[in-house]
Amino acid sequence: MKVLHLVRHAKAEISSNNSKDFYRALATNGMIDAARMARNLGDKGAKPDAIIASPAERTTRTAEIFADQLKFDSEKVQYFDDLYDGSLQEYLKIINGIDSASNEAILVGHNPNISYIAEYLTGEDIGDVPTSGIVT
Repeated sequence: MKVLHLVRHAKAEISSNNSKDFYRALATNGMIDAARMARNLGDKGAKPDAIIASPAERTTRTAEIFADQLKFDSEKVQYFDDLYDGSLQEYLKIINGIDSASNEAILVGHNPNISYIAEYLTGEDIGDVPTSGIVT
């Protein structure tokens, strides 16, 4: 069975008028939460053979934290521009493009698309996936 973990990036710093959204860094509590959630996923036996993420600062750092906690080579994390500001269809295209040899993948993205895609794929009313939240 193929497994996909959808991860909303960890809590980011509040945007200021002088900075662009793309470059928002993780807040300290966001880094802690991401590490905790990744460890929990690992404790449940997760062994991803693919991690894909948006190239925005907060998703990149979240993906790196997950890779570190799950003993995944962070240099193998794949980044897709369409995960930053793409549509639901673009998220689906990226998911469908995951290498068929991959049995377990993690996608780190942004809301509202993480919540939308989670509901679409599960058929469940999930609502708003919180920061560092995981839907498998």
